Amino acid sequence: MLTVCADHGKKSELKRLWSCVQSSNKVSVCTYGVMMESLGKFGSIEEAEDLASKAERKRGRLIARVFNALLNVYVSHGRMEAVEELMLRIMKPTAVTYKHLISGYLKMGELDKALEHLRTARESFNI
Repeated sequence: MLTVCADHGKKSELKRLWSCVQSSNKVSVCTYGVMMESLGKFGSIEEAEDLASKAERKRGRLIARVFNALLNVYVSHGRMEAVEELMLRIMKPTAVTYKHLISGYLKMGELDKALEHLRTARESFNI
């Protein structure tokens, strides 16, 4: 439902629904990721970052799903510097992590950096 609200441009409904979800006190880390990506559709980058911090405090560390959600928000808004900073915090990037990173550089027209990270991904996954 969070994604549906975001896709239809209903930010107030998104916020209302998120309040209901949070009141259950059993919010999964994956749900944080979905909400972060939904906020990203509205350009609410700071709110997405705050949610990432909440998820990190809840789990003691960020899991790949939350990292990837935040990467997706940054890439969607051309914030590649923030992507690079976040990549430094990721202990073990996943294939999805590299997908966001590489696609972000391709969108920015930075083919050299995209290829550099593609090579890094190939080496880390022994492809």
